[in-house]
Amino acid sequence: MNEEWGPLDWRMPETQAIYWGAKGLEAAKRNPDKVKSDDLIMLRRIIYQSMQQSFYHGRIIANPYNQTYSLGPNLDLVQKANDAYLKSYEEETQPGQREGILRAHRNFLRDAVYFLYENYRLAEAAKWYKVLADKYPDKIILDGDPTSFPKNLTMDEYAVRRVQLELDDTSEERTTAVVQGLLSNAYVGLPSARMTVTKDL
Repeated sequence: MNEEWGPLDWRMPETQAIYWGAKGLEAAKRNPDKVKSDDLIMLRRIIYQSMQQSFYHGRIIANPYNQTYSLGPNLDLVQKANDAYLKSYEEETQPGQREGILRAHRNFLRDAVYFLYENYRLAEAAKWYKVLADKYPDKIILDGDPTSFPKNLTMDEYAVRRVQLELDDTSEERTTAVVQGLLSNAYVGLPSARMTVTKDL
């Protein structure tokens, strides 16, 4: 499981769901005569949706001072989550379900670019923005803007616009991602700020 989908935190419910989804697919292969038409897509959906959720909030952040914990994004899972969507798409045979997988995949890529950019992982953000642009060049990437095709926006423009759109979103996972990204950017910029102050003094 960890080799194919990890690194996963086995304390998380999403990891348990991925495990049982994979076990279900294995059982279906061994017993094809017992499989109903919608069983396989349900099992595949368990895997790729749980991978998506693991990316969004699959990292446990412990606070040793007040003995509490919170959940943050596990940005290291972006490649494996992407693979889960593509594998499900390749294995699915129903046209309608295949379109649904692609739609979910596109939404995941939009979020992946934004989350990576916010956390100062710019090279990775650029890589996945290119994947998004190459695979879905004719789909808009900003809700409410019918002209927001990848060819019309740079990655920086897309990320800044996403920040503006996310200001009204009150979901915990998105707010956590933004705050974590701001902190990461602040810490990255701290050494240069110190050097500037020292030089000025």
